[in-house]
Amino acid sequence: MPINRSPPSHSGGTNHSPICYSTADGSSEKPTTNQTTMLNNQTQRQRSYSVSENSCKQSSYQPQSPATSSKNNTASAQHVNILPNILQKNSNIAKNPDSPKVHDADELMEHGILLTLENIFDNKPSVTYNPSPCRVEELQTNFITNCIFTIYDADGMDRNILRIQVNGQYNEADIFDFEEFGETRTYEKEYKLRIKKPLHYEERAVCNLDVSVHDTSNNTGNIFAILEVIDLPNRDPIWVRPLTTATFDEKQEQFFTLNAIDGDTGINKPICYRLEFEEDYSELMSINKTTGVLHVVPIDRDILQQQIFNFYTCAYKCDNSSWFIKNTTILIVQDINDHIPEIIMEPNLVQILEQKYLTLPMDKFIIEDIDLGINATYKAYLMTTNGISYSEAFSLVPNSGYQQTNFSLTVLKADQLDYEIEEWRNFDIMICAEEVENSARRSNRTLRIELINWNDEWPIFMFDSYEVNIMENVTKGTFLKQIYARDRDFGDRVNHSIVGNMSGLEINTQAGVIFTSHDNVFDYERQTTVLVQIQAKDTLITEHSKTLHTVFAQLTINIIDVNDETPQLRMPRAIVNITENAAPSTLLTDKIEVRDADTTANLTLEILWNATYATKSGQEVQSELFINCLLIESEAESKNVLNGLLRVNPAFEAQVDYEKYDTIFLTIQARDLNQEINEDTVIAVLTIRVDDVNDNPPNFKSGTLEEPRKVTEMETISTVIGSIEAFDIDGPGNNNFTFDLRSIGNLTENYLISINNGTGVLRVNGSIQCDVPRIFHLEYEIVLNDGVYTTIGKINISIIDINNRVPETDTFEQQVKIYENATTGEIVGQIKAFDRDRDFPHNALEFSISSAISDIHNLFEINATTGIVKVNLRNGLHLDRDNGITYHYIPVDVKDNFNFNNRGYGPVNQISTFLNISLLDVNDNAPIMPAKFLFSPEFSESDTKDTLSKIQLIAEDKDEYNTSNSWLSYNILDIRPASDNADNLIGYEDLFGIIGDNRAYGQLTSLKPLKGFYGIWQIEIEAFDHGTPTLRNASKYEILVRPYNFHAPTIIFPVLHKTIRLCHSLQEPNRPLFQADCVSRLPHFEAFDPDGGEYGDINFLLSSDVGHDKYFQLSKNSRNQSSLYLQELVPAGIYYLNIRATDGGGSSSEDIRNLKIVFVDMLGNPMFLEREFYTNFTENDDGLTEERLIPEAFDPKNEGLNLDEEPYKLYYFIEETFMPENAELFQLNKETRVLKLAQMLDREAIEIYRLRIKVTNSENGLISNPNSVNYTMDIIINVVINPVLKVTDYSLHKHPEGCMSVRGFTAEVERYDSVILTGLDRKGAPLELKLNGWNARIAQHEMDPLNGKLYIDTMDRATFACTCWQVINNKGGRVEIPFYK
Repeated sequence: MPINRSPPSHSGGTNHSPICYSTADGSSEKPTTNQTTMLNNQTQRQRSYSVSENSCKQSSYQPQSPATSSKNNTASAQHVNILPNILQKNSNIAKNPDSPKVHDADELMEHGILLTLENIFDNKPSVTYNPSPCRVEELQTNFITNCIFTIYDADGMDRNILRIQVNGQYNEADIFDFEEFGETRTYEKEYKLRIKKPLHYEERAVCNLDVSVHDTSNNTGNIFAILEVIDLPNRDPIWVRPLTTATFDEKQEQFFTLNAIDGDTGINKPICYRLEFEEDYSELMSINKTTGVLHVVPIDRDILQQQIFNFYTCAYKCDNSSWFIKNTTILIVQDINDHIPEIIMEPNLVQILEQKYLTLPMDKFIIEDIDLGINATYKAYLMTTNGISYSEAFSLVPNSGYQQTNFSLTVLKADQLDYEIEEWRNFDIMICAEEVENSARRSNRTLRIELINWNDEWPIFMFDSYEVNIMENVTKGTFLKQIYARDRDFGDRVNHSIVGNMSGLEINTQAGVIFTSHDNVFDYERQTTVLVQIQAKDTLITEHSKTLHTVFAQLTINIIDVNDETPQLRMPRAIVNITENAAPSTLLTDKIEVRDADTTANLTLEILWNATYATKSGQEVQSELFINCLLIESEAESKNVLNGLLRVNPAFEAQVDYEKYDTIFLTIQARDLNQEINEDTVIAVLTIRVDDVNDNPPNFKSGTLEEPRKVTEMETISTVIGSIEAFDIDGPGNNNFTFDLRSIGNLTENYLISINNGTGVLRVNGSIQCDVPRIFHLEYEIVLNDGVYTTIGKINISIIDINNRVPETDTFEQQVKIYENATTGEIVGQIKAFDRDRDFPHNALEFSISSAISDIHNLFEINATTGIVKVNLRNGLHLDRDNGITYHYIPVDVKDNFNFNNRGYGPVNQISTFLNISLLDVNDNAPIMPAKFLFSPEFSESDTKDTLSKIQLIAEDKDEYNTSNSWLSYNILDIRPASDNADNLIGYEDLFGIIGDNRAYGQLTSLKPLKGFYGIWQIEIEAFDHGTPTLRNASKYEILVRPYNFHAPTIIFPVLHKTIRLCHSLQEPNRPLFQADCVSRLPHFEAFDPDGGEYGDINFLLSSDVGHDKYFQLSKNSRNQSSLYLQELVPAGIYYLNIRATDGGGSSSEDIRNLKIVFVDMLGNPMFLEREFYTNFTENDDGLTEERLIPEAFDPKNEGLNLDEEPYKLYYFIEETFMPENAELFQLNKETRVLKLAQMLDREAIEIYRLRIKVTNSENGLISNPNSVNYTMDIIINVVINPVLKVTDYSLHKHPEGCMSVRGFTAEVERYDSVILTGLDRKGAPLELKLNGWNARIAQHEMDPLNGKLYIDTMDRATFACTCWQVINNKGGRVEIPFYK
């Protein structure tokens, strides 16, 4: 046996390692017991050698365990005897001639060798830790954890100085160190991890500790240990979905879902919500404490006179409200057009002087529309009523208003306000207020105006001079002439007088009649002509005018030398009466007489109907009603006397009718047909009174029968229900009538209702019930009787049901049986009851379980409306005879009129009943699976098919032992990877099977080799009994398959060439980032490595070509995932990072370079990048066919969108309040941005037009934040003649363009950066426009057609694309795309 004689090694100190036993053939084996004994007995003759441990390295024998190895070691240098193999005596066991030889057993005494082995530290220490993972609470300082790291070193612990530390890029050495723990064993030493500085869960929830151990010879072992930081409550909640600003229409109920999470994300306690107000809005809004749903009731902005509501939304930890976060919330309530202009006037009647220019004296004249904006803008005007243009005499100032405006009414045409015109003495004018935007929304008020009469008119003669011929022999009192001055003033009397001392003539001061005062006034032979001056003076004096007016006229009297008499007409002294409906030819009077002293008189009588009039109650009626109703029959008494008989005209088609006229002023004329001079006629007026008779029936007033009438069931006697209104158009004495009432039909009793015979008042007269039989209304006839005529009408009186009936039970089964395994929803029985009340809710019944025993309510429920009793298992209770409860008594209350207490529907009536339930037994105990910690089988990836697990699965069944109900068998329901598995695994569904005895146990077995299936597997195992029905239970367990290393990692997320868009407003340092929707979290960075263990443990590395990595950091979450955090807040914009993934074996992925990360300002509004845009249109008709595409706005919310993401839509509107005279000339498509003319332009009138365009995300044009930047752009439209384009900057830029001439397509076109557009203005003067950027591109695009080309002639053909595919696809290809206009 060869012995290494080299000097001992001192690198490892004097400690000695286990011994290697080597035989001559190179095999390694321990000495036998006999050999050892023989050696120990021969210590006297042994030789001593020092043998280095290295001399044994060739041996394949190694200690099997520290315990085994320690048996062959001592505390210091150890002496051992090495025996040769003596199976063949005297064999040569070494080729080295110097090596000792053993010839036979007898020579053993002389050749024993004592070797001293000195230990060297040439083995790497290994490290394990427990528990895995380690867990420690955050915020601990100088804290000894319960994480124990065990170091094993095959070189032993004697004089082995160990160093253990945590390595890493986060200054781990300042945070972690170790403290020795427990007793040091021969090969093992234990340390506890100590936390020197506080850990923060929010910064690092999981620490991946790179723990390294170095021994005396600096041999290194390491392990990656997972330390989970346990979150403690030390942070306020964090808003995930706050509500900062919301805009909505008034009177619309709103719901907003707010969401916050526990800032201590590891604890993740429930979050509650509340509102805080500086002004109390609690009646308008509330928040659900648990769900965070903010409920806003419909707000009437107009009544509250408030548009903006500021308050605080608070999120707090439900168990401790001191941890909270407060957010300012602003609700903007948009006005809707829900009010019309209201006209407020005091007084409603105004008195003004006639024919005066003035402002009407009114205490209040206001028009008010409490809406906002254009909804509160209205115009005011006057309207004509009754066909007379009263309104034209007035002016309303102003003629428009906004919200509340004071108005005044002034006289515009005073000459029309003439009191002497009867229809103008008092009249109504209608004042109208009408919204500008919606003419249908208007209101009106009637103002009554009464004119005040005053002396504003002068007396007026018909002529300035009059002339009369008179016989010279006229006698005293002879009528000469009536010279009458009329004064239009109402109530003004004119006095007439003769100026000077004119003897023989007198004048009637009132009538202006001039007559002779005595006989022989004129003498033809002495004077043929007499001139007389007539004076007229008015007499009206009022408080408004005390000045009187005087006018003059001249009368010329021509004297005739002849002689004659005028007929005389005598009328009855008393008023003549006629009864209405008098028969034809009825004689009214025979006392009409005509006398004429002339012997040659030829007298006639006739009625002058054109001078006759009739009145009704003092008001003149239309002549068509009475003309020719009477006639005069003449009877000559003598030559000088003619009598007249007044009769009813038989030819009159109608009848004399008191209801149409009650007095006739009949004008009768007498005439002398042979009269030569003076008047041959005389006229008199006969007053005829029409006497009334009862010839008209009474009638009901319109609508009185149809008027809704109601009476409550069981109403008090004499309660007034209403009244019947009626009338009779006959005159007094004939228009009295009575009311009577008669029932109709079998269901209406006559005595229930009474009516006052004189007033028509309806009262309750009896007990009214409507339930049995069901009566909904009472029907009556109303009878009107005036003694001659009867009129009948029908009324309905609705009966209002009251709750006056008590519920009654119906027949139902009260004793029922169900199986104990009855589940929720199973019908047990039904309580049947009814209520005889007529109407809902009085006859609507509510069923409820009245038991005070809570378990009844946790087992059963009753339908409140149907009475159906069902099983309803709650709060962990169930029906189980095994617990000894076999019978349940359920008391039930039956109520009517439920849910309507205190709402005006009357009392609630109640009865009680019950239901008895017996339980039937079933096989209802399913197998109980063992806890997961009792069944944790392990396999190795190297295991082959049919390898059995070392532990058995034993489930429990509480059914009867050793029966089919408790015999158990097992199935595997599901096998799936749980953790630390390879990705994209296939073929694992049959990875394991289970066998058993079909009585109690089951045992897992591998159904295929396990190579490639490393990691923890979740297996779902089902146990089922053999009872009827078969009951099953399943549980999931974990199987560990130890891994092996093969692959390098591959990055899954982020995705190469795909932008990451993040929410800028929710960024926080060292906190999870949100995606651009500000709701979803940024996915973890993830890589794929199918290897298990440390070889599948992946770390991500960050870098940046432009230095952006300084803003970011990665926190490891799991084996293949890390989270991207910010180290500090960054502005909105684009950032670039390089990403690499490495595994524990040092393999690296391919780099993702220049990954684009965009922080998007989701609160930002769309904006125009240019404040002004120049374009042009052609004047007249040609311009109406032109279209211009305005520049596209930029929305920061669309920054960095990927191709598969839907952008926020932008809408464009013309700002109508900016230069509205220009805005109305144009129209803009809000989606396509195409600007067109709405009316022709006239460059001779206006050369340059300016519009303002606004952009928003709202399809309705709402600007959510009017203070936002650049949401408007001004468009300057020039009318240019003979345009010429000159390029000033030849830098070319590509940008997509489209054209109305080639609709549905776009392409990129190169255009020059700057141009000058020259031409002539409307006056022929030179015009020059310097255009840059987008405006320059537009000018070049519009000039192309003038040069005979379109953009498709210069486009990049590779970019030519259809923009209508989405429309085409949405409509299945059935769409027309117009490519020309």
